[in-house]
Amino acid sequence: MVSRKCGQQTLEMLINFFERIKIMVTNELKVVAKKTSKMSRSRTPNVSSSPVRIKQTTKARLNDLLSLLNKHSFGRKLKPDDVISYALRLVNETHVEEICESVLTNKDRLERLFHATKKEHRNLTKDQFYGLLMEGKVTMS
Repeated sequence: MVSRKCGQQTLEMLINFFERIKIMVTNELKVVAKKTSKMSRSRTPNVSSSPVRIKQTTKARLNDLLSLLNKHSFGRKLKPDDVISYALRLVNETHVEEICESVLTNKDRLERLFHATKKEHRNLTKDQFYGLLMEGKVTMS
C-alpha cells in the first residue's frame, strides 16, 4: 500500500512538473512571438524599390532584352531597373503626348472636340454640336 501511494505521489509530482514546464514554454513562446511581431511592425523597411504591375507581354519583352544585353563577357549583369531607367530618360514631350492619345477612347475624343468647339461657339449645346459634326462643319484636327 505504501509503495502504491508513493508511486501515486511521484506520478502526481511528475504531472505537476510537466504542466509547469508546459506553462513556462507557452509563456516563453508568447514572449518571443510578441517580440517578433513588435520588431516587424516597428522596423521600417530599408528597401528602395517597389513592385510595379506590367503585362506579361511587356515582361517577356523586357526579359528578352535583358538576356540580349547580358551576353557581354565582363561587368555586372544588367537589371530590369537599369533598362527602364535608361528608357525613361529617352522619353520626351512628343512621346508623352502619343501615350496620352493612345489611351483615349472615341468618347473621350468626342468630348474633347466638343469642349474645343464650345470655346469658339459660346452657349453651344451637345445637340447643336452633333448637328455641326454631321454637317461636316466641325472636324477632328
